[in-house]
Amino acid sequence: MTNQAQTETQLPSPDQDATAAVTQSTNRHPVADDWVWNYFLNLREDADLAAHAAGGTLPLDACTYGKNAEELPTLRESVPVLREAEVSELQQILHELDAAFDKFTSGFASYPSQHDSGPNPAGGPTTVAA
Repeated sequence: MTNQAQTETQLPSPDQDATAAVTQSTNRHPVADDWVWNYFLNLREDADLAAHAAGGTLPLDACTYGKNAEELPTLRESVPVLREAEVSELQQILHELDAAFDKFTSGFASYPSQHDSGPNPAGGPTTVAA
């Protein structure tokens, strides 16, 4: 004999579906996302230029997700707009930047470009000056 409560799947109500959609769409922080993307893109570009100026190339482990993620707590303390975003969201941006560079170095995509979400409500540019 099977307990009916164990075999039923409880689906969300239409109200819960609408709430989840609104919550999901408001969880992103485009200005913070773009700030992190542009900051670490510029960091990689600067490191690459410095390595080439010294007559070498940028070591593969110089600008990895792990090294960049270690900087997030310090950046969140010093850049107010980053505090509005969840750490996991900013970490996802770093993963996406790594993937963009992987595609570029594999010849499947062009060089990653700056992101611009528009006016920065926190003040200052959305792109990081080099």
